[in-house]
Amino acid sequence: MEMAERPLLAEDAGSPPHASPSVRKFRARIGRRARARVAGSAPKGRITQDDVRAHVKSALADPRPRTAAAAPAIALGGGLAVLPWPQIDFAKFGPVERVAMSRIRKLSGPNLHRNWISIPHVTNNEDADITELEAFRVQLNREKRKRAASR
Repeated sequence: MEMAERPLLAEDAGSPPHASPSVRKFRARIGRRARARVAGSAPKGRITQDDVRAHVKSALADPRPRTAAAAPAIALGGGLAVLPWPQIDFAKFGPVERVAMSRIRKLSGPNLHRNWISIPHVTNNEDADITELEAFRVQLNREKRKRAASR
């Protein structure tokens, strides 16, 4: 009985996808859309640059909707759901200049927000009486000076 030909996925083998370093670099350079599981068409499920290109083209051809009506809440992981950012036309308040954000800002913004809403904000202050500890420290310093002077 013959099996139907289909590309091998990394999940099928239970191991990371096979790709040469140049293909991994190419996939990383393309961006976030190419970081999903890409089906490899070469022998043993190896991923080629053509596989990455085809995956990105298919992802770009069918973009997910990003409107508030289509996605009422954005899941951040850990059971958290955050409402989408409101769309405000800032041009009505005056001229607007759009500046591209750096890669670090694009990555850190969502992570900082996720951590802000998931980590409890607690401050713990405790008082400790270190009078005896300070007296002991002063005594040790005196003994050290006496030993250094007697040498």
